[in-house]
Amino acid sequence: VADEVSGWIVPGGTGKRNLGDVTSETLAAAVASNNRWLEECVMLLLCVLSLDRFADYGSDQVTAPVRETAAQTLGVTLAPLNLPSTNNILHLLTQLQGQTEWDVRYGGYLGLKYMLAARLDLAAQLLPAALPFLQRGLEDPDDDVRAASADALVPVASELLALGPGPAQTIRSLLWGLLAELDELSPAIA
Repeated sequence: VADEVSGWIVPGGTGKRNLGDVTSETLAAAVASNNRWLEECVMLLLCVLSLDRFADYGSDQVTAPVRETAAQTLGVTLAPLNLPSTNNILHLLTQLQGQTEWDVRYGGYLGLKYMLAARLDLAAQLLPAALPFLQRGLEDPDDDVRAASADALVPVASELLALGPGPAQTIRSLLWGLLAELDELSPAIA
């Protein structure tokens, strides 16, 4: 046992009550460190979304539990990030949607779904950039990708109406077109 008090143990057993002053510099350093850590987590989650290939099929709809969990975690991770960081992640998700493998595109739309759901406060800024990719997803040749794209629109449906009648009409036409061309067992119908 040390002869002098370390500062963590105060005589009488009350413990450390004052850990030091919080200055604007230490707060800024803590925020910057937290943002770097969160962005690193996001990059690893994007790797999971793009590389995971496990999928199970039940009642003609794909279930990708690893990608779904990674996308949900991505949404939670984005909550404290600022708009520029969120826009950068949106750009990375749109790059996933341009890949040839359906499961990579599917993962990108899952990530976009939870991004938009978690950042409803930024929906007005994110939706105009995401909308062309969501429309492309509704026209994807794979049913599961179309279903994921349609699911991504659900959390921002009211914000879609705020963009004006043009985008809402386009999305509505695409969705009605899907209903007409797909059979009742298609995942995109659900």
